[in-house]
Amino acid sequence: MPVARPSLRLALGSPDGALALFRLALTVALVAFGLIDHIHSPVYWIACGVGATLSVSRLAITVQGRVAAERQLASSVLLGGVLLATLATSGGIESDVRWLLPLIPPVFASYYDHRRVALVGSGLLVGYVAISVPDLAVSGDADAHDEVHAVLLTSVAIGLSAVTAVAAAVIRHDSVRRIRHLDQARRTLLRRALSAEYSARREISAGLYDETLQLLLGARQDIVEASAGDRDGLVLAGHQVDAAIDAVKAIAASLHPVALEHGGLAPAINALTEPLRELGVVIELQVDDAASGIADDVVVPIVRELLGNIARHASATTAAVWVVAGVTLLELDVSDNGTGFATGDGDSGSGLAFAAERAAMAGGTLTVATSAGGGTTVSVRLPLGADWAPAAGVAG
Repeated sequence: MPVARPSLRLALGSPDGALALFRLALTVALVAFGLIDHIHSPVYWIACGVGATLSVSRLAITVQGRVAAERQLASSVLLGGVLLATLATSGGIESDVRWLLPLIPPVFASYYDHRRVALVGSGLLVGYVAISVPDLAVSGDADAHDEVHAVLLTSVAIGLSAVTAVAAAVIRHDSVRRIRHLDQARRTLLRRALSAEYSARREISAGLYDETLQLLLGARQDIVEASAGDRDGLVLAGHQVDAAIDAVKAIAASLHPVALEHGGLAPAINALTEPLRELGVVIELQVDDAASGIADDVVVPIVRELLGNIARHASATTAAVWVVAGVTLLELDVSDNGTGFATGDGDSGSGLAFAAERAAMAGGTLTVATSAGGGTTVSVRLPLGADWAPAAGVAG
């Protein structure tokens, strides 16, 4: 018992161990069926089958991890051989063991791929027919009809069971593949989200330390000098504090635009264009009123990155932002007349990569139309799902 308990726990905790226990239970059933009507003839086959099945079961229970594919196939062939041998020695066509045969393919479909399930099912069917043919050949005319009917019925049951098991194995394989793909996609998105969060934290930290903190330290120094009689220090300190306030406002706006809460999407995007206006870029802005409140948490970060990309790389004199809420899509287009870039020339700015990832995470798409010296147009299309769709009656 001390040895049996850990083995049983290990068996129930793994597919291979559970399958081994099934084989062991099936062997016991075969022994019972074999000994009910035939005491002498099946003893040899049953003894061999029990010994072999116990060996395979013990191996599957005690080996940690998955059993090798070759070992699985060998044990499957062994199980089929035990079944067919018991069938042949316990009554042949009329043996009750034949009703166990259709149960085998569905069990294997839970663990093996469809090719191996098809091999097991076809092997059982061929083996059963091969065992039945000699019995049919020696049967009398009076029993021939019933025996042929029994063989056909059992063969159809095995065939249908095998076909169903193969289909189930294919579905299981596809489901496992899709789950693995989704898990990999989830891991990729999680890594990107963590990377974006880290980059945002680093940028905020740099903004607070390199600009705001330095301004406040300078203001403190000016106040110290003013306390010693330098009246100009107070004026300089006031300028430093004003600059620090502006820097804090800029950082807060980069985290979440205040205009978005008070005025909606159009004022928020208009505020994002101010750095370009300060560079002398003429801005054209068109925002559909119906687009406000639909996907602001996606649109605003994308627009911020695309406008930042224009400021850093485009050398543009004009830029345009259009946001339109359609029936099924939210359409965002950001264009400029800047230098553009040749497709495939490499990275055109981390902002574009961030925008593409943000659109993909929202289930949308991002396309770029550009050429060297011909400007750039970035088009983002976001699906209007149930959570984003405007309420009924809202003007579109």
